[in-house]
Amino acid sequence: MVVSVVHIVKGAAASPVLDTHQVRRISAYLVEGDLDTSPVALGANSGKAFVGSYALGMGFTFDDSAAAKGEAEGLETMCSLIAKDPRNSERIFPYIGGEEVNKSPTQAHHRYVIDFFDFPLRREPGLKAWSDMDEAERAKCRTAGIVPGDHPEAVAEGWPDLVEIVRRRVKPERDKQTRPALKVRWWQYAEKRPGLYAAIARLPRVLVTTRVSQFLTIAQIDAHQIYSEQLIPLAFSSFAPFVAVQCRIHETWARFFASTLEDRLRYTPSDCFRTFPFPESFESDASLEEVGASYNAFRAQLMIGRNEGLTKTYNRFHACNETAADISRLRAIHAEMDAVMLRAYGWDDLLDRAAPEFIEQDADEGKRQRHASTGDLTSSLPRLTQLVGVTRARGQWRIRPRRISISRLSDRRRGGPTAW
Repeated sequence: MVVSVVHIVKGAAASPVLDTHQVRRISAYLVEGDLDTSPVALGANSGKAFVGSYALGMGFTFDDSAAAKGEAEGLETMCSLIAKDPRNSERIFPYIGGEEVNKSPTQAHHRYVIDFFDFPLRREPGLKAWSDMDEAERAKCRTAGIVPGDHPEAVAEGWPDLVEIVRRRVKPERDKQTRPALKVRWWQYAEKRPGLYAAIARLPRVLVTTRVSQFLTIAQIDAHQIYSEQLIPLAFSSFAPFVAVQCRIHETWARFFASTLEDRLRYTPSDCFRTFPFPESFESDASLEEVGASYNAFRAQLMIGRNEGLTKTYNRFHACNETAADISRLRAIHAEMDAVMLRAYGWDDLLDRAAPEFIEQDADEGKRQRHASTGDLTSSLPRLTQLVGVTRARGQWRIRPRRISISRLSDRRRGGPTAW
């Protein structure tokens, strides 16, 4: 929790003081300048950041830990079902959540999940032919999950072993839901995220961060997985975008405009990513790509060598009494990454502020150290807002949007086999 002490005067302040320094004006965000309203989403950032799938039912998963509690089937059951009928592998996918990303040194998944996407449940031969139905009649069939015998696409009961698991483990809980769609279409996820899987269909890897975390950390992982709702996948596979979102400039923006859970950052696509003005042509910037690849490779080697995930690694990163050579090197590359990002914006005059040092922060449990930039990179916020075509008019920030189209759903979600 952050507490700001604000003194208010009637009329214009003769000499506003912010953090013991006299400033021209204190904005509504309690920074120097005219930043009084929240930035809105940029069209250029559309279709890039998403919240993961919300299955709403542990019974969809094959998870040994959940199986020990009686909440899901184990991996042995999954292997037996695939051995019995290899077609079952078509609707079973690797499943990864925030715990794996933050705790595994390699961000490796250990769970799998059944996914019928938006398939109807079954065919009913006695219904009016699909070819004779109008669009309203077809929509009604999709809503009910029951389609005619000539329906051209797959139905969930085409995988009877998997449907039986979901019926037994998920349906009883869905029957308690008050939202009709969740009760009626119990074999489908509560939130399927078609835009996400369309955006990453042709990417070999993606960037991810967790929705709630003490520190903003970005990982690059395999794209051919189902992502839980605890993850924010970003539709990029190269390292230049990795730098753009892992650097302290983006973290400053995210912490400034995002909400928090306790004292942890709550990263959302709407507040943190879609509003953020990236440097021009950042995805093809060779300097960003080089330093991002170097940072990621060194961090991956460090985590494997220590057998520690992102959470423990960044706890060390931000601990002032941690002087190990590998952690010190990680801090140095991070500072280099920040500097390259500032140069991409053309802000060489802010390079001194990117020099890192330890600062002390108040937290609910006492004092906490954080490895951050000297000075305060919040001074970059007005510059960032100017980059995106923001104009002041009647006190509102206006942004010229650009339309982005979303491609069709991926063949992988529609029925392609799982890569084992």
